[in-house]
Amino acid sequence: VLGNDVVLEDRIFRYSIMDLVSVARKRLMDAQSTMFDTDGNLIYTEKHIPGLGKNFLTENSRKSAIEAYGLFLEYYALMGLLQKLKADNGRSITSIEKEIREAVPITGEEDFAFTGLSTSHGDQNSSKEWEHQKYILRGIIDSTTDKEPIVPKLLSSLVSIATTIIDMVKSSKSRDDVRGRKIIPMYEHAHIPAGDTKVVRLVTEEMELLQKE
Repeated sequence: VLGNDVVLEDRIFRYSIMDLVSVARKRLMDAQSTMFDTDGNLIYTEKHIPGLGKNFLTENSRKSAIEAYGLFLEYYALMGLLQKLKADNGRSITSIEKEIREAVPITGEEDFAFTGLSTSHGDQNSSKEWEHQKYILRGIIDSTTDKEPIVPKLLSSLVSIATTIIDMVKSSKSRDDVRGRKIIPMYEHAHIPAGDTKVVRLVTEEMELLQKE
């Protein structure tokens, strides 16, 4: 039984989950291996990437995972920036950019990452999330040498990422259609096209709204 001070957290892009994504991405980036499969492809095991378990990972899959994790970490951090700008209406962009440049890693006890539970102290959790997002944004800013205000460009990249996410969802559902036609007779009579499915429409609407903002 859940107490009155505990609520179910249903957001996917929240600190407790995205911190695990950050850790996973770093493990993938730091991995080094000298093992090859019978075809001569570089592979990784639990010995090289803690948490991999009994599985093995190819070099191509490692690079794809790093790219995918990086994309959604950036999306999560940029969404935090957008929400911060909305909440702190009136603060100068220079002030927020300074706050980002001075961000430091979070240390201390983690949230209830695996259970999806959090305390009802929303302000405290929100603060920790923004600290995490700031540090990710700092990494993005530190990788540039541009002396102009970077926040407007970060928001512009958020629009670009939103477009990428729409394309990814449509592509994924389209591949389902291709596989379905090969396996299931009269597949088209029982399934609507990928672009018309509810999940694709919802994601598209959400991302288009984001682009307008």
